[in-house]
Amino acid sequence: MKVITTIIFTLLLSLSNTTEKSQVDFVQNCSAELTVEKNRRFQSANEDGAEFKLTLKNTSGSTATYNVSTSMLNSPCANTKNKSIVAAKNSELNVSFKQNNSTDLAQKDLNTITLAPGVSKEFIVNVMTIEGTKYNSWGCVEVKATSTNCNNTSAKIVLSVFVPDPTEE
Repeated sequence: MKVITTIIFTLLLSLSNTTEKSQVDFVQNCSAELTVEKNRRFQSANEDGAEFKLTLKNTSGSTATYNVSTSMLNSPCANTKNKSIVAAKNSELNVSFKQNNSTDLAQKDLNTITLAPGVSKEFIVNVMTIEGTKYNSWGCVEVKATSTNCNNTSAKIVLSVFVPDPTEE
């Protein structure tokens, strides 16, 4: 009886360790970091727009594919250090992705980046004002990289773009 109890206990213990390991692997396979160069999340959009150099790093333990997307935020994201600018409704902006060589990413590559574990990919988010955009206003863009393996896990960053009055430069 003692031998059977020991065998059952050993089997249950090994199953418990296997389940725990797969949960850890699942978490490790879904992690990523999304950063902006020099932590410059606030920029002004001149006539050429604002360019943010972003880096997506696969921090998981296996190769992962990420869908990269952008969305305009509804909540104000003005730089609160400048008290002369009042945060108001966000301005609409045109957002596009570019590779480091300044060419627009092909449509099929626009949203998908595959990275081996520990590997990073740099890309540029170009933000342009739309004609008629109110001057001295802010636009807020959220960039999100979602793993195709884990739809509820993503790396996000908010980019804030100030639209200056060109007559005041």
